[in-house]
Formats: sequence, C-alpha cells, structure tokens
Amino acid sequence: MKYIEFNSSINPNIGVKIELQLIDNVTFDLKNISHKILSDMDKKFSHFL
Repeated sequence: MKYIEFNSSINPNIGVKIELQLIDNVTFDLKNISHKILSDMDKKFSHFL
C-alpha cells in the first residue's frame, strides 16, 4: 500500500477521509473485500494524492 507523506502545518486545516462500507448483495452483511477494489481505486484516483 502506498503511504502519503504527512506534512504538518502551523495554520488550521481540514482533513479528508474516504470511508467505504462493502456489503454482500444477498445477505446485506458487511464483507471484508476491500482488497479487491483498492488497487482499482489507486489507479483511478492516484492523481488526486
């Protein structure tokens, strides 16, 4: 996983976080399948990081 370097700031700032909840389409239970989509997200959104 690629880590983003943290740079502190003297002035107040806002942090942004993306939270994904992945559910089974039959049981609607939460599923631990994030590893299947993280590589695609990295490809599509890496230019924002």
